[in-house]
Amino acid sequence: MSAVGRVATIALALASTTGLAACADGPGPNEMATPADAIVVADDNTFEPETLTIAAGTEVTFLNEDDIRHGVVADDGDTPNRLLDADGGLIVTVFNEPGVTTYHCNIHPEMTGTIEVLD
Repeated sequence: MSAVGRVATIALALASTTGLAACADGPGPNEMATPADAIVVADDNTFEPETLTIAAGTEVTFLNEDDIRHGVVADDGDTPNRLLDADGGLIVTVFNEPGVTTYHCNIHPEMTGTIEVLD
């Protein structure tokens, strides 16, 4: 199954338990993500999208599409390391406070990303 197909399948599964709607395409440049497309995919040692803009209170799903483990660690040091198991690992996090959170993979430091939370 392709990465987009797997994300859509995961999103459908999450929709039944979290109220998220499935969406295979993410927001375009300079567009705010809706709960349906607030998904960050770890694949090929990158986080995609690299920057995600969301409204406060949005759940963000981090999905590992790689066949190796990755970590998600906020650069501010306030968030504990969360590991994404290989090939399908999920983390769901709610971002309630407006601001910018930068993060990285503690296993692969070249993997970086940003969550911009709007009021």
